[in-house]
Amino acid sequence: MNEEDILNEIINNPFITEEGDERYLTDKDFMFYACKKYSWVFEYAGAELKADKEFLLEVMKYSSSCFRWINRVLKRDRQFVLKAVRTNGLILEYTLKKSKMDREIVLEAVKENGNALLFAHKKFLSDKEIVLEAVKNTISSYYCLDKASCSSVTGSYVKYSQSLGVACEKLRADKDVVLEAVKSNACALEYASDALRDDMEIVFEAVKKDGSALEYASDRLKANKEIVFEAVQNDIYSLTHASIALLLDQEFIFKVSETIGIGVEFLSSGSIEDLNDAEAMLESAKNSGTDIYTASKELKDDKAFVLMAVTNDACSLEYASEYIRADKEIVLAAISNNGLALQYASEALKVDKEVVLKAVKNNGLALQYASKILRVDKDIIYIAVKNNILAKRFIFGMSPIQAKNKMQ
Repeated sequence: MNEEDILNEIINNPFITEEGDERYLTDKDFMFYACKKYSWVFEYAGAELKADKEFLLEVMKYSSSCFRWINRVLKRDRQFVLKAVRTNGLILEYTLKKSKMDREIVLEAVKENGNALLFAHKKFLSDKEIVLEAVKNTISSYYCLDKASCSSVTGSYVKYSQSLGVACEKLRADKDVVLEAVKSNACALEYASDALRDDMEIVFEAVKKDGSALEYASDRLKANKEIVFEAVQNDIYSLTHASIALLLDQEFIFKVSETIGIGVEFLSSGSIEDLNDAEAMLESAKNSGTDIYTASKELKDDKAFVLMAVTNDACSLEYASEYIRADKEIVLAAISNNGLALQYASEALKVDKEVVLKAVKNNGLALQYASKILRVDKDIIYIAVKNNILAKRFIFGMSPIQAKNKMQ
């Protein structure tokens, strides 16, 4: 069999690597191929591979989590750890506590990937040099995921970088730091101090990169024509974050219309007011469930409206009222569309076996959002892992071998 056939065999039988077949554990080419796709396979690699520095540095370019299973001696080897974080900064998450407290190691990690700051010792969150390097090297991130899996992750997993967000309050009020942060990731503006979210230079730099960052600007700058105009050129929907005064300014609306090439009737204040009109929003929900985000509080509590929205876009459930997110009919409709919408259901429904079964049948990864008690339920585990091998990691409190026994 070729490498792809072997990997498919493992996917079809998630516990085959625990059965001691040497061809899966010691073959360098196969393990490299497999780990680029599914990093968890490396847990079962042979001891020789887990101590092979050259091989490890190559495979960890694609998967930071492989570091957790490497030879313990190498984890204590400072020079090797330095080389590792220079290869993939996110490896810092899996290093020993001593490495997380080592300034040189942390600095090298954030130079490679700013999101490594999330895994550094808290004493570095007030170190200006380190925070500056982190925010300069941070993008809209998948910081909790392996690099190898990023391309296959759905939009609901994407999180904006929080490297500025974890910095100390003093540095979030430091203009040099925040300016570098928004140049790298505009939505880092969310974590800036109130004073800097009211700073013309900072906010202009942010909306120039991504218009949606207007959401985090001060109220004063949301009424600033220059700022808002720059924002809507990058993202027309950022207009919803502009002040009411600007939305009522016909001269400004005409200028936007001419520049962007969108009809005045779409941009007019009348259209904005329609966002709270039930009939208009119901019609809109048929086309785009995410329009619930802009709906009024009353509509977010309207069962018919939310049902329409989640049928079209399951993750619209996130914006529904707390009362609606506890409605079993609504949640079942959402997870039938996308099992991952389980994350937005009420805690009571996350312990409902019928609901969780429905979610993991749609997407095995929904197991991570189930209650702890259902994450050890034999029926649910079986369906989840059968649906998606990666669901194995979300079985609560069990090693893979224990999980295998549970499923038998």
